[in-house]
Parts: sequence; C-alpha cells; structure tokens
Amino acid sequence: MSDRQWRRANFKGTDGARGLVPDACILLDEAGQRVAKVSFEADGANAGKWRWIVMVSPQGTPLGETGLSLTKEDAKALCERRVPDWTRARLPQGRRRPL
Repeated sequence: MSDRQWRRANFKGTDGARGLVPDACILLDEAGQRVAKVSFEADGANAGKWRWIVMVSPQGTPLGETGLSLTKEDAKALCERRVPDWTRARLPQGRRRPL
C-alpha cells in the first residue's frame, strides 16, 4: 500500500458544519468503512508523536489496536502492515494525491 489510499479525516461540528481535522488521516476500504486512522498528538505526555489506530482485526471484528510513532510515515506503515489481507485487497487503487 501507499499514501494514495489515505484520506484526510473530516468532522461534523455541533452546528452541523463540516470541516477537515488538521494533522489526521484515515484509511477507508471501498465500502467507505474506516480501517485505520493516524493523528498527531499536540498536547499531553505524547505531544509531538503520531498515534495510529487499526480498527479491523484479521477476523473482521472490531480491533482498536493502537500505538505511537515519531513520524506520520512510520505510523501509516505500521497501520498498513496490521490491516488484514482481505481488507487490503478491497482498498481502492485509484491515483490520488498523497497527504
């Protein structure tokens, strides 16, 4: 996998407005389901590190495996290695601009 499957994370505010989350991106399968997320920790004990979360186990059940990395690229690579093979095969292969 490469950066082309990652998308910027978005949110819906309490007022109904939509926006992009700074320093966060998600990996979606072709059905639009989130399978992994990477976000920057700005405050607290882990400030300056990138948190990664894998949301799907190899059996297809919710997982929530998480960890920290020093760089965004490392965090994405760790997520990609942990995403199940069957999910990887379903990820879109279109050409997109890297984040």
